[in-house]
Amino acid sequence: MELRIGTDIYRRVEDWHGTPDPRYRWIGGPVFVQPAPDPNPVAPAMVEGARSVGIPTFQNQNGLMMEGDGGASIMDLRVRDGKRQPVFRSYAFAYMDRPNLTVLCHALVTRLVMSGKQANGVEIVHDGKVQRSPPERRSYYRWARSTRQRC
Repeated sequence: MELRIGTDIYRRVEDWHGTPDPRYRWIGGPVFVQPAPDPNPVAPAMVEGARSVGIPTFQNQNGLMMEGDGGASIMDLRVRDGKRQPVFRSYAFAYMDRPNLTVLCHALVTRLVMSGKQANGVEIVHDGKVQRSPPERRSYYRWARSTRQRC
């Protein structure tokens, strides 16, 4: 069940641009992923070197490699038209104008503040200080807006 939940989420996210593999790869999501189109010659040599000492090798790191004890493969890339495609830009950037979304650059979330199974706040480290959002949603919004900075 747990694997199926993760697979369902991944299925909605990934937009695979390689050899079709319906068991492990999906298309149509916002996150562009492709195999390395022209890997440095060192990369396949390293994978072959791993194979020569008994390390399992795989066509890519998703799928069988994730289900087993690991191995070696050439990494997939998140590069489109020569430009790196951060997951944030692919998945969240389109929602930046929403009033209920706050992005703090150079902030590290260290804890979700939970009330039972519901998250009702966050604890972050920002500018070297630990900050905790207020539990009330309206106060949190004011706190986040006052903490926000341009990236």
